[in-house]
Amino acid sequence: MKNPSNEPLVRVADYPSAPARMTVWVGALFGLAFVLSLRATVLDNFTGPKTGWTDALNGGTIVQSGGQFTITTATSAGSLTHSLKTSTSFADLLGNTLELRADVAAVTPGNLNPNPMSVLGWVPNGGTLQADGYALYVGATRVIIQKGASVLYSTASPGIPQRAYTNSNITLVLRLTPSGSSVLIDARVYLQTGPVTGQDYTCLFEYTATDPSGTIGTPGYAALGALNQASPSGASVAFANLQYFVLQNSVLDDFSVNNGLSGWQTFAKASAVPGITSAVTEHAASGGNPGYVDVVAGLAANGGFAGAYSVAQTFKVIDGSRLEFSLDFDNLGNTEYNGGGGSYAVLGYLPYPTLSAIFSLTAYHIAHDIMNTDYLVAGKNYDGWWSGILGDSYTTPSGAPIPGGYVPAGLPVTNLRYRVIMTGEGTNERIEVRLEDNSLGVNDPNRVVWQNVMVDTPASDFSGDGATLGNPAPFLNVNGAFVMFVFASGPCYAAEAYFRNAQVTQSIGGASPPAVLNLSPANGTNFVSASSSVSFEVVDAVGIPATSISLTLNGVTYASGSPGVAITGTTKDKVFTLTGALANDVNYVGVIQATNSQGLTAIPTPIRFDTFSSATYVVELEEFNYTTDAGITGGAFLDNPNVITDDYIHNPGVTDPLAYNGRTALPGVDYHNHSDVGDIYPGWIGTQDVDHVFRWNDAVNTTYSSDFVRAKYASLGGSASGYFEVDVEEIHDGDWQNYTHTYPAGTYAVYLREEQYLLGQSVVTLERVTSDRTQPNQTTAVLGSFLGSANGSGPHFNVPLTDVAGNLAIVRFSGAVDTLRLNNRITGNASDTTGFLLENYLALAPVPNPGTLRPLVSAVSPLPGQQVSSSSPATYAIIVNRDTTVDPTSIQLRINGAAVAFTLTNNSSGAQVNWSLNVLPPAPLFTNTLIFKDSAGVSQTNSWTYSYPFLSSANTLPAGSLVARGFQTRMAWSQNGGVNLDNSLARALQQLAIPPQIPVDLVATTIVAELNWNLDGNPTNVPGLCAGSQINIAVESLAYLHLSAGAHRFYVSSDDQAGFYSGATPWDASGTTLFESPENAGTWTFDFVVQADGLYPFRSIWEQTGGGAALQLAAVDPDGVVSNAVVGDLSEPAGVVDVYYPVFCVSAASPAGLYSIEPLATAGATTLSTSDVIGDCGSVVNQMVSGGAGTFAVPISGSARFYRISAPRSSTIINVQRAGPNIVITYALH
Repeated sequence: MKNPSNEPLVRVADYPSAPARMTVWVGALFGLAFVLSLRATVLDNFTGPKTGWTDALNGGTIVQSGGQFTITTATSAGSLTHSLKTSTSFADLLGNTLELRADVAAVTPGNLNPNPMSVLGWVPNGGTLQADGYALYVGATRVIIQKGASVLYSTASPGIPQRAYTNSNITLVLRLTPSGSSVLIDARVYLQTGPVTGQDYTCLFEYTATDPSGTIGTPGYAALGALNQASPSGASVAFANLQYFVLQNSVLDDFSVNNGLSGWQTFAKASAVPGITSAVTEHAASGGNPGYVDVVAGLAANGGFAGAYSVAQTFKVIDGSRLEFSLDFDNLGNTEYNGGGGSYAVLGYLPYPTLSAIFSLTAYHIAHDIMNTDYLVAGKNYDGWWSGILGDSYTTPSGAPIPGGYVPAGLPVTNLRYRVIMTGEGTNERIEVRLEDNSLGVNDPNRVVWQNVMVDTPASDFSGDGATLGNPAPFLNVNGAFVMFVFASGPCYAAEAYFRNAQVTQSIGGASPPAVLNLSPANGTNFVSASSSVSFEVVDAVGIPATSISLTLNGVTYASGSPGVAITGTTKDKVFTLTGALANDVNYVGVIQATNSQGLTAIPTPIRFDTFSSATYVVELEEFNYTTDAGITGGAFLDNPNVITDDYIHNPGVTDPLAYNGRTALPGVDYHNHSDVGDIYPGWIGTQDVDHVFRWNDAVNTTYSSDFVRAKYASLGGSASGYFEVDVEEIHDGDWQNYTHTYPAGTYAVYLREEQYLLGQSVVTLERVTSDRTQPNQTTAVLGSFLGSANGSGPHFNVPLTDVAGNLAIVRFSGAVDTLRLNNRITGNASDTTGFLLENYLALAPVPNPGTLRPLVSAVSPLPGQQVSSSSPATYAIIVNRDTTVDPTSIQLRINGAAVAFTLTNNSSGAQVNWSLNVLPPAPLFTNTLIFKDSAGVSQTNSWTYSYPFLSSANTLPAGSLVARGFQTRMAWSQNGGVNLDNSLARALQQLAIPPQIPVDLVATTIVAELNWNLDGNPTNVPGLCAGSQINIAVESLAYLHLSAGAHRFYVSSDDQAGFYSGATPWDASGTTLFESPENAGTWTFDFVVQADGLYPFRSIWEQTGGGAALQLAAVDPDGVVSNAVVGDLSEPAGVVDVYYPVFCVSAASPAGLYSIEPLATAGATTLSTSDVIGDCGSVVNQMVSGGAGTFAVPISGSARFYRISAPRSSTIINVQRAGPNIVITYALH
């Protein structure tokens, strides 16, 4: 959420600028052709027979059919036909809100005709719609709220601006809330705004009327009706999906008493800006002013965060339930630091109460920039926003006014209210978000500043959906939290807001599991004293037995009755304390578990900390080697460097002869960085800035860290005095730095202190430089691997150096000068969408001498447990020598138990084993077993397991059963007014959907031999594309590929993105993903494994947004013996994969029977060729596209058979005749 109008002066928050993704909510739509509401809290979905209704026909009719309840009036003016759902009654009680809602699918006369009015009401028992109860009447020219015959509000009243209202494809809502002796009647009309039916809405009308003599506590019924105002032919309304909710209203916290935010878990990411402290502070009500929470977040690497989430009470959304959060806030005139915006207030539903979820914005949330007021978003994770306002890109939804009349740069920032409203609807979740101006009355037309409704489905509904979790499904059936926080993204130095009046409205209370809070040490804390206790609090509304609370640390479980454990407090609030169990120089990894008296178990709470002490040797990763002779040699180092200020804002450029700050290193000798082309010594003097706070004359980026501040910096005054924790950032695969020191003699476990965002698995190896550290072309020995996992943006944790089995890889030092290298192998390449690493320091924790250190497997690829996806990994295992050496003649490699060939590279440091992809058996899972002996004759066995995308033979057609060659391609092009759409495969699928979910101007269906095209026409143009059509292209290609059993490698060159899939059929949208572009353009190889020889379904999706447009797919020989061969090349070069057009004949014994392929018929089919394609230029949408015809000769079997043509395009059988022993079926494709 970076301010789109400025390039940041301070790029600590390293998010991409907003303009690159503006089209996410102004152009990119959603991923389903129709969103089913499913059952929700449904009074009637109008399927099956009509039951439980009491009609008042008054000369009209009511018909239920096909999911609709159609009410038609008599023909006289003023005729009203309605019906009461008398099978279920409701009473509006004090403290509750009763909500009724119904969809209006269509009206007659049609939309915008002023005559028909749709009616939704609540009628007390014994009453009628026109005499009692409350009702909402909606027509094209007016909206009316009535109690019986009395009009409480009408848009046709004098003094109210007149306007037209859409009166079909809308949702009517009637909310009744008792207040004293009055009833508040909140009437709303929602309009479908997106092209996907049932998914995107905006509020077209809202008004709250007051009945001072309210009908309260009396049972009543939902009512639906149609009113004919004047038409001589009467009026008709088709309703659908009648729902109800009984909601309980409660104050979660009004912050009127300063109780230390009891019931909340606060968080504050450390500020990286000198003089600004991130903090969360509660202030009690005083002097007639309400209580509030002051939240300040200083700018930090990858965003500053501070706030709180509820732990005393959790909340769950299930099918049929409703949950509403509201929060008041403002900035009360607080000064923005540094200007430029990027200061956000956020309200959300946090499904997983963890810092990593918060720091990735994984929550249904609304946020807007409370300083630079032209930026607002709603979504479910960072880069997963479905709507918002982005400067001058905001456009009003069709048929709706600008909400509140605000325009970009005019959003208010004081006395505001956020609302997040969630409704479970089967497997979907309806999310409404609102920004309201509390300074205006409830019925002021400007009160609702901005509003949006989105239905989140299990599919990927919009760009970025599920990017953080890897799962686009809604946040249903989880115990989530109310979360409020501020987010500083830059260029501003801080975000600050005052939060007040947190309220919750929900349809179910439900039982909640216990909450675990107040961990001490806090998760991720470093350098904890071993004399410290470990403690935490467990809170539950029901009660927690002491025997159901446990803490497990490094595999040892501590519970009630364990030595050192004390459990105190009340039944509902217990404190667990462990004393005397910690040892020095240990990295602790654990989990807290608690179960309440109802058997509900809290989500396991991780706890990680270390007790590293002065005996732990620390290597600061910003302090890598340097040159002292202007780049002639490198390898210079300091053993005990001074700590000096690195405050680039207030005191920039400070250096010291005995410090690393500002040193210059020699590329290719002291470090390698992706931005240094050819490792050329730059010979320039840089400027200390946010990305070079420590080493500003090197290409290696260094930035202030959000890690806990250690004593070496805190003792000098910390950030307030200009002394910071520093991370190495912008790390890419292949980057490395050397660290030379006189390492103290002894044996050590080594830990990398890192932050890892999004990336599921990272690999960093620790290597010992075994040649001259001052010169290029150094050799190294890999000592072990740091295998990291995602821990969110902000928290830092220790990752141990291990071998392939996960055992600690102990390192021995002699006490002499030694050079270590940190080699970054799998990093995410500093991407907000793929992931990134930030690295703070290495900690060498002393361990008891284990005796002889034998060779170990220090690095492998693929990784243990890896599910290979996208780019092809290398295939190797590295054995490192230690006190004894590996015997190369003893090495054996087995894959799934069978010995395989491998290549062996030996040197004094150990051995490297490489194997070819071609040796993999046709299996879904692989277990590598590496066996060897050392120089003392001691044997060891190392095993690890991994997998590749696997294609099952159950989906194949027999080889030889198809003869027509080529891919079917279908191109869709959207002019979109010359504006680029979202650059994603999700957008391509929306264009290619039938019907399209994004307006499409041109389509073309063609047959091509190869996926090998370029917009410049070399070798061919994009299939079906007209000249000059250069933006917003999507192409789907379908075929069967003849693949042999075993592993395969394909090469892809794509501009922009491409994805390849294989399912039950070529057009199966749920098939196995073989590859999806990790970036918008590039070249890659990808691997997959095939179970058996056959014809496998294959689907390609390719898209281009703007600029270049190209795709090539080729088969690769992993051993390099055969040159790459373009897939489908009709000249049949060596190694080619043949492609078959996906049309064949199937038959069954009955029309409804199980159809199977007729291989003899299909094999004898007339061959389709490239002469069957349409021209170079497509047709307008919905025009029949010709091209492709053929025949099948079906042997007469003597028994009745039923035949079909299976093809990805619509087909017509145009002739059937007998020819000798065959029936010849002639067909055409369209």
